[in-house]
Amino acid sequence: MANLKKKTSRAAAAVTLDIKDAADSLARSSPIPLYHQLATRLRDEIISGTLVSGARYYSDRELLRRYGVSLLTARQAMSELTSAGLLERRQGKGTFIASAVAKLRAAARENSQDAILFTGWSAAALTGWDAAHFRGIFEGIEEEARARNLCILFDDLQSAPGMLAAEARKRGILGALALLGSDAKRRAALLASAGVRVVTVSFALKGLPAIMADDYGGGKLAVEHLLKLGHRKLAHLNSGEPDFHWTAVKKAYRDCIAAAGLSIDENLVLEGSKTGGTIQAGFDLAKQAFSNEPALTALSAGNDFMAIGALRYLRERGVQVPKDVSVIGFDNLDAAEICTPSLSTIAVDRRELGRGAVSMLLQPEQSAERRLVGVRLIQRESTAARG
Repeated sequence: MANLKKKTSRAAAAVTLDIKDAADSLARSSPIPLYHQLATRLRDEIISGTLVSGARYYSDRELLRRYGVSLLTARQAMSELTSAGLLERRQGKGTFIASAVAKLRAAARENSQDAILFTGWSAAALTGWDAAHFRGIFEGIEEEARARNLCILFDDLQSAPGMLAAEARKRGILGALALLGSDAKRRAALLASAGVRVVTVSFALKGLPAIMADDYGGGKLAVEHLLKLGHRKLAHLNSGEPDFHWTAVKKAYRDCIAAAGLSIDENLVLEGSKTGGTIQAGFDLAKQAFSNEPALTALSAGNDFMAIGALRYLRERGVQVPKDVSVIGFDNLDAAEICTPSLSTIAVDRRELGRGAVSMLLQPEQSAERRLVGVRLIQRESTAARG
């Protein structure tokens, strides 16, 4: 009798745990309606489950107990599944698995494809003109994923933290790539803590593998290029953001100036208000730089947008580039080649960043903790030897 009580107690505990996990799988603070979350969860269970067509399905009361939702929420979810042809309501008898489920399961098995979760950017945000750098990285991710017969899923996981890994496995997600952007750091940390493998792209988080451009090396190439052209009064334009790229290019500027035997003038290390490396920020900082030191002959900007903003300021002031002042950027965006004058810059192989991120994600045994992708100098019309 004692053994029977123990077994019964353990079984009850297991059922209680299952019910708690099911309830926790719904994100109750999400803007997505609870009934739709529940319908999506139940649809996945039906398609991947073992109940055959015609088998009795959960009653409303069982759904209330299992998921901790209201009767209205349960009925709205069941109505959605019935309208989708997954369930059949038989008056006076209950709810049953519809005959269409067998075909849906067969189609799911035939079309199943492993996936990579992509977080940090939405599809819409990547189409913006100011997202050119990050769009290039995403194109590399897509290219490598297609070559490996993988699909890319934009991050829409809605489960509570304790259920994220289970949801990812159920959807065939092999891991996640977090590209520096909106909420990428928080989301990467959350996914990793839930047991999902994560590789960060263009930023680093402690304990996670990362792939980034050699921003420090690129910063050195830019400043050394200007020094070799004979410039000794040169300023650095920086967004002031604390991310790896901006701190690396600022350090590279300082190190190169010191290595050249020049004193570092803090008035020539200019930082924005952490609103990003925009064209307007480049314009404003270039104006400030010449206010601090009218004898400047060169500007090294942390990205191409800021360099283009500096070119605009110099053009409005009547300064000739590169005759009077040289300007160099960083990233080698398409705009760098078509602006006037065309912009000298540091080229980042953005597609290689994306392709490398996929390889690191899928081959963890070959992944270093941090991988740097090389950069190169591209000299165009905006830099020249000091006159």
